[in-house]
Amino acid sequence: MSKKIADVQFSWANSAPIDTIPAPADIAVPGDIVMSIDRFLVIVNNNSTETAVRLRLFAIETGLGGADREALLDELVVSAKATAHGRIIDTYAYVVTGLFNGVDIRLVASNDVAVGAAGAFSANVRIERL
Repeated sequence: MSKKIADVQFSWANSAPIDTIPAPADIAVPGDIVMSIDRFLVIVNNNSTETAVRLRLFAIETGLGGADREALLDELVVSAKATAHGRIIDTYAYVVTGLFNGVDIRLVASNDVAVGAAGAFSANVRIERL
């Protein structure tokens, strides 16, 4: 059975230009994880019919080379909401290994296409430990 670790929402306003980045979301290492070789399910719901959402997952490395740094762990591209064979496809699930490998993570989302004048939307992200 999976264990929910976090739910995060990113939002874009009407007419947001391409590559708009809402405030990143930092997620602390859950108390029961010390060094992770576990698998995690990253579920992303994209309500936009106009743009894909690009979700980057970073490890927050402190004091690396004398500075705090973001180490890219994975990059997920979530297609715009669509309908296929009568089914709405707006939610995707990805299995990612090695999140929370002793450090917190940062989620950074952006839109791949400019948002229309009436295209405001949100993307929802859930992380579960498998």
